[in-house]
Amino acid sequence: MLGAFLIVSGPTVVGPILDVVKPNARVRGILTWEGTLLDPLGAIFAVVLFQVIKASNESSLFTGVELFLVGILTATLAAAFGVFLFVIGGRLVRNSPTFGTQVLLGSVSLAAGLANSVNDDSGLLTALLTGVTAPKLAQKNGASLDDAKPFFNTIVSMGIGVLFITIAALVPSPTFASLVLPTLLIALILLFVVRPVVVAIGTTGSGIARNDRIFMGCMYPRGIVAAAAASSIGTSLIALKIPDAENLLPAAFIIITVTVTVYGLTATPLARKLKIRHPAGEPQNN
Repeated sequence: MLGAFLIVSGPTVVGPILDVVKPNARVRGILTWEGTLLDPLGAIFAVVLFQVIKASNESSLFTGVELFLVGILTATLAAAFGVFLFVIGGRLVRNSPTFGTQVLLGSVSLAAGLANSVNDDSGLLTALLTGVTAPKLAQKNGASLDDAKPFFNTIVSMGIGVLFITIAALVPSPTFASLVLPTLLIALILLFVVRPVVVAIGTTGSGIARNDRIFMGCMYPRGIVAAAAASSIGTSLIALKIPDAENLLPAAFIIITVTVTVYGLTATPLARKLKIRHPAGEPQNN
């Protein structure tokens, strides 16, 4: 389950680092696209895997399959309802940043709450499906809420900060201490083995410059989506009495901290060394 959480990186962590580093357009475009694509896909994979684990905990195979299918169906229908609210609300409050933000947050919250009331633990998948599909469908139906994005992004940034602090407060000190060494080992493997190998394989024959590939192999921090998924799903797994479920959140928190710290501190010196910074990102010589 921990591996499923750690698939995601996302623009909320990659974007700020790239804003400071200012790599060339090709590197920035690839890393931004990768984070934007894998953020929802990785989270959806983690939630579906959780539904599989939840279903496998049932006494019979038939009951487990039924529970899994009901959970997926509930999330899908609730997400469709959330998208409907998003589209209708977007048309009603067009050009209003404040009301647009309320539509964005309210549609997802109501749909997720409805899903959870019908079937426990379906809300997270509902929120993910709504977030992935709603903006595109809204634009096609003339209900874009682009005017609300600046205000919405401010609210989201504040929420992310509060969520990180809350998650850190939920990590018990004894559990944290017992997991530090093995989790640091996992983090090092992710940093220096998994990521470089994935980039090397994925960019073979692509024509991407060697230095660009090296930098991309040294850039994949985990962020708030991994933390939120670990917190939500980990709590549900504890309730299901899954062995070692209480270790998921502390382990995820340690890996998030290590990856963000390492990539954040090394990105600019590495980009300068590899000479891949955009001219606007280079310091001016007087």
